[in-house]
Amino acid sequence: MEATAIIVLGVNPTNGLEELHSRVAQGIKEFKKSKNAKLILSGGYYRRIEKDPGFREAELMKEYAISKGFFENNILIETQSRDTLGNAYFTKPLVDSLPARKVIVVSSKFHCRKAKYFFAFVYGKDYAFKFSYPKEKRFTKEELDKMKEAERKSIEEFDNVMKENNINPREYEKIGALIKKFYPNIK
Repeated sequence: MEATAIIVLGVNPTNGLEELHSRVAQGIKEFKKSKNAKLILSGGYYRRIEKDPGFREAELMKEYAISKGFFENNILIETQSRDTLGNAYFTKPLVDSLPARKVIVVSSKFHCRKAKYFFAFVYGKDYAFKFSYPKEKRFTKEELDKMKEAERKSIEEFDNVMKENNINPREYEKIGALIKKFYPNIK
């Protein structure tokens, strides 16, 4: 798919930058397949970090992309999100500012199912999505099972919160109000 936007989702870099860098590299590969696309780098800081760490995942990704020769004028950044729902919510206005609705989302392989679910909920059916991921380090079966189970529980929890708050897919304003309730420092 030739995309209008390639969204690279951030990841908590406190355990090293390897995953963050590999996602950016994958985003650049996808960018090279598309004409007139924008690379949208999405990530503030991880929601479970209580004190502001003084960096934003999107800014770290932008620095890395530029260091690899990527042109700054092809980059848009989003620095408010603190989780996958925030990635979807805060990138939507950036995607909506572009001429078409073809989007590639880059994350890790085990995270793509959750990202697909959240992006579909926020964006709706008027967008064509493809999900892409870099080659990852090898995880043991136990590690992968644990990560997949955490993602499954997160989707289940998400559904429960949406039902409790009477929020349906594509209700952008309601989703934003909920995000601001959980993260009051977000504008």
